[in-house]
Amino acid sequence: MKWFITLLGVLLLVTGCTQEGSTDTQNNQKNPQTQSKEDFSSTALKIKPAKLSKREKSLVNQIGADYQTFYTVDGKIKSGEVFVSSIIIFKKGKQKEALSSPVNQTGFSSGLHSFQLQMEKKTTFLTIGAPNGYAKGSTTTPGSLGAFMFKKFDNNEITLKKDAPVYLSYLIGSSKNTVTSQDNEDMTTLPKSVKNAEFAVVFKVELKDSSDL
Repeated sequence: MKWFITLLGVLLLVTGCTQEGSTDTQNNQKNPQTQSKEDFSSTALKIKPAKLSKREKSLVNQIGADYQTFYTVDGKIKSGEVFVSSIIIFKKGKQKEALSSPVNQTGFSSGLHSFQLQMEKKTTFLTIGAPNGYAKGSTTTPGSLGAFMFKKFDNNEITLKKDAPVYLSYLIGSSKNTVTSQDNEDMTTLPKSVKNAEFAVVFKVELKDSSDL
């Protein structure tokens, strides 16, 4: 898996620096006196699906992850609040484990973030990406799985508020020939089909107090 992690690191660093840098340059060109106080007291972040360039898509294809969600984060939060992205695992209807990656900063400038899922016969590799790096983990892949369903985040934009987690996307695996799932319209709750699945991987983002970590 070294090649997978290496390529992922290159992708995250290149795209993260590119997007953060260009946005920060634009922000620096603004006259501070013309910015409203609201810009510095926001308690919500804007989450959008990422639009990858040709170069970024090429790198993603080289990584070869089975399931991916790329998104951008923009806005400002109060000091003491933390943006947290997590991967949650459900096995036979029970939450078994999770991989979390908190970002301790108050300003976000449309940098690239991601969830990556690479499934192999015995192990499922989990990766959470951010402009400044990534967190990785793994879980055992049930050997009985034969069908999968992946619901991917494709909304134009969502607003992430404190203590209101958003489930961007999820994967359901089943030993049966087909998999069914209810639609997750508001993205703030998980369908019962996910919670009760034989195997499910959930991609979640949230705003929390740093004292709760």
